[in-house]
Amino acid sequence: MLNKFLTAAKMGEPVYISDVSAAFDSLDNSKKETVHLCLQLLEGDEQRDFIIHLPKLNIIDDEILDFVKSYFHAQVYNILSISVAEK
Repeated sequence: MLNKFLTAAKMGEPVYISDVSAAFDSLDNSKKETVHLCLQLLEGDEQRDFIIHLPKLNIIDDEILDFVKSYFHAQVYNILSISVAEK
């Protein structure tokens, strides 16, 4: 699955974060890690909880690791962006 995304990106084809997210979310629990992100908003003592799924990486390949890290950073960025925009 990761190789499919990497191949598409190398060929200059779009790789949408929503497709990657859906693929990671649909992995069997034994094949994914779950990251819990708790965002404490300054106004109103509100806390928002988010879940990001990442594939378990048995073989460390630099390209795959870079792809998963970029995906994670993009997810965090999107969460922060929508949280600020709502205020």
